[in-house]
Amino acid sequence: MSTRCMIKIEGLDPCIYKHSNGYPEGVVPVLRAFLPRFMKYRGWDPEYMLARLLGAFFEQEKVDRAEFDARREERGLMMLVSEEDRAESNCLGYGIEPTVNHSDIEWLYVITERRVLEVRQVREAFGVSLDVKDTKVTKRIKF
Repeated sequence: MSTRCMIKIEGLDPCIYKHSNGYPEGVVPVLRAFLPRFMKYRGWDPEYMLARLLGAFFEQEKVDRAEFDARREERGLMMLVSEEDRAESNCLGYGIEPTVNHSDIEWLYVITERRVLEVRQVREAFGVSLDVKDTKVTKRIKF
């Protein structure tokens, strides 16, 4: 099963829904690379941050896919998914949600104006609407 997450920017209702690789090891490195650079050149601009952050995840996905393909080719493994199915999958995986309300996520990442990334684990929100109080902060990272 995929590890789903949402990424919320303080002061902005819409947030990013990430359908897979939402565990901290799959999300935090992208945020750590993106946030300091964005803040240096743009400052606190939640709307632009949301758009550009989604782009950063797309770029990381391209890198991850190329590395996966190279490892598979080294081992002489054939492609398990057709090019057409792969092209279709490029239309999936991410969404913009009107607010933090997805009931099937395991992680919530909150980017604060104080330049802190809160890594939050969802307690038990399956089947119900999620509220931030249903999460537990597992880590705070300054950027």
